[in-house]
Amino acid sequence: MRAALFILTLSVLISLASCTSNENKIETEKYKAELDSYANEYMAGLKSVLIKNMQQGGPLQAINVCSDTAADMTSIFSEQKLVKVKRSSLKNRNVNNIPDSYEEKAIMYFTKLADNEKLNDKVSLIEKVKIDEKEAIVYSKPIFIEAPCLNCHGSEDQISKEVAEFIKNKYPNDKASGYKIGDLRGVISVTKTL
Repeated sequence: MRAALFILTLSVLISLASCTSNENKIETEKYKAELDSYANEYMAGLKSVLIKNMQQGGPLQAINVCSDTAADMTSIFSEQKLVKVKRSSLKNRNVNNIPDSYEEKAIMYFTKLADNEKLNDKVSLIEKVKIDEKEAIVYSKPIFIEAPCLNCHGSEDQISKEVAEFIKNKYPNDKASGYKIGDLRGVISVTKTL
C-alpha cells in the first residue's frame, strides 16, 4: 500500500512539473517574436550608426560609437521599449559588456553550437527567470563578426596603429581582438520584466 501511494505521489509530482514546464514554454514563446524584433531593431540601429561613422571618419571614429554612443543608444532604446538591452561577451573590451550569469549561459550554449557547426543567425535562447524577486523573460541571440568589425576586432595586422593605440589607452584590459569573419562575438540580450 505504501509503495502504491509513493508511486502515485511521484506520478502526480512529475505530471505537475511537466505541466509547469509546458506553461513556462508557452509563456516564453509568446514573448519571443517581440523580444527578437527589439534585438534586431537595436542591432540594425547600432550597425547603421557604426557604418555611417566608418564612412565619415574611418575606424577611429567608428570605435567611438562603440565606446560612447552605444551606451547612450542602449539606454534610450531600453527606456523607449520598456526592456533592458545589453551586448555582452566573454572576450569583452568594455567592462560594461561583461556577461551576467544568464548571458554567460547563453554564450556557452551558442559556443557549443558553433563548435558543432550548428550556430546561425536564426538560433536564440529564451527563458523565464527571477531577477530581484521579479519574474522576467530573458531573450538572447548571437552576435557575429562581420567584415567591418575586423577594423577594431580583427588580428593585429587588420587593426590600424591609431585604433590599436586608442584601444590600449581606453581599454587596458581588452580581450576583444583576434576575430575572423563569422566568429561568435557575444550575445545581445533583451530582458522584459513581467
